[in-house]
Amino acid sequence: MEALRWLFGRMWGDASRALRLEGRFAPDVAGELRRRRHDVHVVEDWSDVMGHAQLIRVDADGLVGASDPRADGAALGW
Repeated sequence: MEALRWLFGRMWGDASRALRLEGRFAPDVAGELRRRRHDVHVVEDWSDVMGHAQLIRVDADGLVGASDPRADGAALGW
C-alpha cells in the first residue's frame, strides 16, 4: 500500500498521456525518464491522484488489513 506509485496515461477525463510519478521517487528517476523523452509530471508525495486502496488478506493466523495512506479509509474484517 505504501510503495511508490506511478501512473501512465489518461485518467478521470484528463486528456494527458503523461507519466506521473509520486514525489517520493528519487529525482534522478524523473530526470532520466525525461532524458529519454518521456512526458513526466511529478506529483506531491502520497498524492490521492494515484488512487486509493484497502485490502484484507486471509492468513492461517487470521486477517491482516492495510489501508492506503493516500486517502481516508479503513480495512475492516471479522
